[in-house]
Order: sequence, then C-alpha cells, then structure tokens
Amino acid sequence: MLALVLLWCGLAVADPNAPILKVCATNGETGDPVAGADILYTLDGGSEMLLGSTDANGCLEDDAMTPGAYEICAMYNGAKSPAESLTLDFNDVKEIELVIGGKLVVQVYRGDTVTPVEGVEVQIDLADG
Repeated sequence: MLALVLLWCGLAVADPNAPILKVCATNGETGDPVAGADILYTLDGGSEMLLGSTDANGCLEDDAMTPGAYEICAMYNGAKSPAESLTLDFNDVKEIELVIGGKLVVQVYRGDTVTPVEGVEVQIDLADG
C-alpha cells in the first residue's frame, strides 16, 4: 500500500534486486584511470544515453540498472573506447573496464613466405574509437 502511495506521489522506490554495474575507464597509452570520462550506453538496441561520468578513480557505479542487453563505451576529450557488450539480469553485480585511446600495432608479413617484413609495422590510432 505504501509503495502505491509513493508511486502515486511521483516518488520511485528502488528495486533491491536491480543489477549493479561498475564501469572503470583507463587511458590506453598510460594505463592511468580517466576521471571525468562520460560513460555511454544503449539498452536493447535503443538510442545512446549518458549513464554518468567517472569519479577521481576513473570509475562509475550504478546500483539501479535495468535488466537487459547493453552496449557500453567511455568517451573523453573526443576519444571513445570500443563498446563492450553485456547482459544484466536481476541480482547481477558486474564490473567492466573500458580503455580509451592508445595504439594497435600490427606486424606486416610477406604473403609468399609468411615471414615478417623487417622494419615495417602499422600503427592504428584508437583515439577515435
């Protein structure tokens, strides 16, 4: 009865079984936590939404998530992490780490001998996600 009165008054009651998600963002070049990174998500293929921003330790925790399938990424100063997929159910407690920026280094191989080409590598800047 009290819950009905609170809902009728426009006040929501937190679900004690709601999933809990902790998201931490790190710098891909230094490995340091990224304070102030925006954590973005889509739920069940919907529009991208802002979950919040990371604290001084580079983390954000939400204890009132909605169960469902998520795509989650972090964004800071125009750089965006690759999206992580996860599914949350009631009573879940999950933690993910997102890496913003950095470089992917790829060794180049000869097609005819399948041996590395000396002194040649490809660097892909991951700053744009």
